[in-house]
Amino acid sequence: MDDQSLYSNALMNYAAKFYEAYMREARTHHQIQTPTWADFVCDPLNKISVFCWVEVARAAIKIEAEVRDNAL
Repeated sequence: MDDQSLYSNALMNYAAKFYEAYMREARTHHQIQTPTWADFVCDPLNKISVFCWVEVARAAIKIEAEVRDNAL
């Protein structure tokens, strides 16, 4: 079983949105080439970085839930 299979599709999709937003700005401001999320995830050298983006997504989901719960 590969590491990505440990994460839900929803969590990976959420992480991809954060990665893509960050890389879009990196390309704009630094004029650099960046890999797509699919290419990034498939590269075994990015294992730790993928984990980090997933953790960013987890934190965002937690914040979103806390904000929503406090608004009820």
